[in-house]
Amino acid sequence: MALETARESGIGVDLTAGARWPSASRAVELSDGLLGLTHASFRVDGGRAVRIELDETRGELVAVVAARIQAAKGAGRAGPVNLDASDLRVLTPFVHQNSLLNWTAPAGQWQIIAFWSAPTGQTPVGYPGKDPAYVVNHFDREHVYANYDYLFGARTGLRPYFGDPLRAIFNDSFEFTTGRHFAKDFLAEFRARRGYDLTPFLPAVLARGYNNAHVRPAQKRRPFALPGVSERIIYDYDRTVSDLFIERFVRATSGLSLIHISE
Repeated sequence: MALETARESGIGVDLTAGARWPSASRAVELSDGLLGLTHASFRVDGGRAVRIELDETRGELVAVVAARIQAAKGAGRAGPVNLDASDLRVLTPFVHQNSLLNWTAPAGQWQIIAFWSAPTGQTPVGYPGKDPAYVVNHFDREHVYANYDYLFGARTGLRPYFGDPLRAIFNDSFEFTTGRHFAKDFLAEFRARRGYDLTPFLPAVLARGYNNAHVRPAQKRRPFALPGVSERIIYDYDRTVSDLFIERFVRATSGLSLIHISE
């Protein structure tokens, strides 16, 4: 056995966190995997009652936001739709039974955008198993620990080798394919860290494949823009994603002792 031979030879051994990357295992159910922020948009004329049936199958409804469309020079060209940052309205209270939006829109043209949180279903690159293994939610500490326990815990028989010769585990790389990273408590964490409610400004953070490692920067086009505030919102969103990733995955991993797995 490799670990026995390494011990006899005085060779230290480090293991990657799973057979492929990003870290995944059969212990990770689809609902325990990475979450993404998805959306659907509707353009409506105001001055009338608006009734929209939202697709319940898209995931857990996060919010519905309406923004007045700005009439700008060059409108109609390829590029993001400019929305008036001074006239953003949260319509979530007007959604009934999680799917039916009833709202009386004021005069003008409006963009209505519904946001959902949903599992991405990402699987690791080149995973060799026949059964599905989903990439663990790197923004949920408990799921991260459960994944490590499956990979290195009692079921594996690795415990007698912790410390000699098994020195450490490590993560090779993070080829996420998420459009926009999200967490179940993201809005609450954002408010606590950034000092304001993100909800009405959610249209600004959307971009095709923004957090997808395989999408080139030039292809990460934004469908909407809030002139004068978009860059600040995007910066704050990215900073919050970074904070949560560091706290819930990086620090959780670096502070995890193999000795404590499965105890």
